[in-house]
Amino acid sequence: MEHEKGPEKKVAELKDLLRKVEQEDQPHEKGIEILKRKAIKESEAAKWQAIREVTSDQLIVNTAHLTSPVW
Repeated sequence: MEHEKGPEKKVAELKDLLRKVEQEDQPHEKGIEILKRKAIKESEAAKWQAIREVTSDQLIVNTAHLTSPVW
């Protein structure tokens, strides 16, 4: 019986240690999630800005094409 309590005690200690480390990591994990959301937001903003620029360029080309005289 005494031999069985050794591994059980070690498992309990490791579970407690894991719980403690997870609690210590929680603020870091939250910071990482905030950084991820910020990066996604900036990426989306850059994508839509690029789309607006391409659309604007296409509009200028199409307008120029429609207003140029046919030879």
